[in-house]
Amino acid sequence: MHDLITATACATPGGRASAEEHSIATARLSAVMADIQDRLCDDDLSVGDVAQRQRVSLRCVQRLFAATGLTFSSFVREQRLAYAYRLLNDPHAADCTIGAIALDVGFSDLSYFCRAFRKRYGVAPREVRNAAVIDHLLRR
Repeated sequence: MHDLITATACATPGGRASAEEHSIATARLSAVMADIQDRLCDDDLSVGDVAQRQRVSLRCVQRLFAATGLTFSSFVREQRLAYAYRLLNDPHAADCTIGAIALDVGFSDLSYFCRAFRKRYGVAPREVRNAAVIDHLLRR
């Protein structure tokens, strides 16, 4: 990860961080990320809820992500898009509509999901789904 030293502002008021504080920040970030993964499909997932469950301040969560060059929202969006990508490629999920997959992974707006997906992967979700179906049929 990038400079997690700055993330220790959650743990200490000073500007310098020890190796122990760095480890604490790394562990906190890992716990926050695991919490997000556990609730990734909740469309109302919020930084405040994660902070409360992790017993840290909202600002602490924001600083942990800032130290990685990400924001809470960008991390959640990226994880949801990656999950949707896996589902679109999964032959067992072929009966699910793209809209259902978008909702299932936590997107409440299908058009936003499609725009974000295209921006991230360079193709529309339907193109990924169609390629996966063709690939699956050819492997039979």
